[in-house]
Amino acid sequence: MKGYMMKFLLTNFIFIAVNISWSFGLSCNDYANSIYQMKITYNPTVGYELITFHPNGILSAVDNTENGFSPDATTASQPFTAQTGLWQCTTSTKMFMRTFCYMQQTSQTTSKPSVADIYVNFNNDGTTFQGNYTYSYYNLGDNPYKSNVKPTQTFGPYTVSGEKWTKTTSSSHSYYQGRITHVLFFLFLFYVNSKIY
Repeated sequence: MKGYMMKFLLTNFIFIAVNISWSFGLSCNDYANSIYQMKITYNPTVGYELITFHPNGILSAVDNTENGFSPDATTASQPFTAQTGLWQCTTSTKMFMRTFCYMQQTSQTTSKPSVADIYVNFNNDGTTFQGNYTYSYYNLGDNPYKSNVKPTQTFGPYTVSGEKWTKTTSSSHSYYQGRITHVLFFLFLFYVNSKIY
């Protein structure tokens, strides 16, 4: 009976320890309702974007170079619209973003859609990130998700880094409160089991 009790208590202890570790780690939900400033290093020039992660997996972004910007001598400087897009966690600290906008018409080229793919790794409890950024032009009217549609030009990858501008939101607080309640419940079960056995 004593041996059974020790095994039972050890199992409960390990289970609780795993739950505590799981409860206080980063989750994809922690990035929702947050704003990050992202720096794009084009070499030698840089650009900045403010990215908002909405809780439904949608993002919106504004860029400090929307009035026209040429990252290199071969690219026509074009003004472009604000960006909309999608964000998705691949792990608790890694994220993929895809943004869409229209490059506005200039004397050199016609208006066309631009699609950017961004891969980042978060650190410092989700307050900063590093990664890479690539963007492509498509013909006007093209759907980049169709397998037979190819970009007309692709640029990058460029190095990016980001920093969180907003504090923890109420939704994140609620998320952690739920996790803490979960852990306390199992601690209570551990106590009850120790008294029974």
